Amino acid sequence: MSARPPERDAAERVYALLLRAYPAAFRERFGAEMRQLFRDRRRDAAERGEGAARFWLGLAADAVRSLPAQHLADLRERRHAAPALTPVHRFQDRAMIFRKLAGAVLVLIALFHIGIDVAHPHSSMGGLAILLTALMLAAGAVLLVYPRRAA
Repeated sequence: MSARPPERDAAERVYALLLRAYPAAFRERFGAEMRQLFRDRRRDAAERGEGAARFWLGLAADAVRSLPAQHLADLRERRHAAPALTPVHRFQDRAMIFRKLAGAVLVLIALFHIGIDVAHPHSSMGGLAILLTALMLAAGAVLLVYPRRAA
């Protein structure tokens, strides 16, 4: 009988979605460590009494700093491995990076709105705001998860 991985709560599933914004090679190398760091930071934030909005804002700031740098490093590494990329492949690489960054931004904005709503329950979001936040979260998830087409 195989051991099943532990159940992940919604926050861990959202973080796993955000990890999709990083290049595949980076995720393969550091994904498990990043998920463990997320759990540790989340536990520490809860022990300090830090609110959800502040916690996710800190994660968003880290992502804004590290995502472009990791994609540029990945792009340089792939160009070094295959320097004769066609213009189509270069365009596809740039489009994939833009798609992932746009998806990450949409997910982070939606999380920020949710965090603000949770942090300030007396001023809850209206129906339209909830709908727009859900659409941002869904659109960001699609941009992050949708596979790259083979050329």
